[in-house]
Formats: sequence, structure tokens, C-alpha cells
Amino acid sequence: MIGDKLRERRLELQITQAQLASMTNIKKNTISNYENNISSPNEDNILKLMNALKCDANYLFEWSKHGEINLSVAEENSIKKYRTLDEHGKKMVDFTLNEEYERCTYIEEPEDDEEDINPTFEIAFSGLPVSAGTGEFLSDEMTSMIEIPDTPFNRTADYVVQVNGDSMEPEFCDDDYLLVRKQPSVYEGEIGIFVIDGEGFVKRYGGDRLISINPRYKDIIFHEGNDVRCYGKVIGKL
Repeated sequence: MIGDKLRERRLELQITQAQLASMTNIKKNTISNYENNISSPNEDNILKLMNALKCDANYLFEWSKHGEINLSVAEENSIKKYRTLDEHGKKMVDFTLNEEYERCTYIEEPEDDEEDINPTFEIAFSGLPVSAGTGEFLSDEMTSMIEIPDTPFNRTADYVVQVNGDSMEPEFCDDDYLLVRKQPSVYEGEIGIFVIDGEGFVKRYGGDRLISINPRYKDIIFHEGNDVRCYGKVIGKL
């Protein structure tokens, strides 16, 4: 995608986003959105970026002389494998690819001002912790707003909860802040936020039960008449 090529070329030239913004008169946040494929540059901005990055449309859009994308044999094999995956498999590959790309291409931006140094955004936060030991009620009425680091990954979360207890150690510890994406269910083996008869839990879903990572804790088995609800999938922690 064009955003990936913009970032690749900028890093190749050892130019920061702030420097590229100054060279093109395009806002730094706009360039960040281009590189994260949140938005695409218009024709005028494409020309400015090509001039600043000393590249042409063939490079940005990955065209060959015949109008086709140049791929290595390994890349072609990876694409063939990717196309055989189901929707869940593709999401897992996309998530890992994006995370590793961010890790491998990250460069620290200069400290222009405080806003650029530590950008944050507001996200919903549950006032009552979900228990990793004994259950505590997860109340929508107790929701407030907190600020967390503004990163592409953090932006995929819908709300934050706090862990209370140790039954999910070593993956999640007491007082950890968890990033949660709202969804009505999770796949078996995934960790989610659940409410059973008014008590909130962060646990691994086991089909007919909730499972703790810490072996000292027994599974919570569903029984007939239980009101079991999933409030989302845990995608990481702060």
C-alpha cells in the first residue's frame, strides 16, 4: 500500500515525520495517517511527497514497467498461503504483520513540543476492576474517561479495564490495565471480559467454562440458568 512505501522511503532517507512535514507543508499528523493507511494523499500531496522523497509513482504504487507489481518467489508463496486462510487466520496474520512492521521501522521523533513527544487520546475506563480471582460487577454506570498513549494499536481498543487478583498470572497481573475490543463473543482459547450473573471476570474462554492461567485456580464451569455475557476480547495491556 502507498502508506507502507511512503514510510519505507522516508526511513531509507533517514527523515523523520516532522522533517517530512516541514519539507512538504503537509501536517505531521496527516503524514502519520498516510503511513498507517488511515487515509490516502490527494494528487497535490502525492507530488509534494515524491519531490521530497526523491521517488516516482512507480515506486509509491509498486508498478513495474509493465504495470504489474514485482514480487519475489517467496512473496508469491506467502500470498498464496494467505489466500487459503479463513477470516480469523487472516486477521491473526494481519495483526502480527502490523505489529512487527511497527517494531522494525520505528524511529524516535525529535522532541519538537510536548504534544508531539507524548500524544494521548481519551478512552472509556471501567471504574470497577474485573477480577482475576473472585468476581466483581462490571458496571457501565461506573465508566469514566482516561488518557492513554496515542498509538495505532491502542486505537483498536474500545475501552480499558483494571485487573484485580492473580489468577491470570503470569500473563496479566494484579492492577494491570487491559485493552479491550468490544465484541459479543471470542473464539475458544482467547481471553475476554465476561460477566456471569453480574460478576465480572477476565478469563480464557473454554467453550463451557472460563479458565484461569494460574493453575492454583479452578475453572469456572457454566451451569444451566447462568447469565453469561461476553463484553469483549482482551487485545493487550498498557
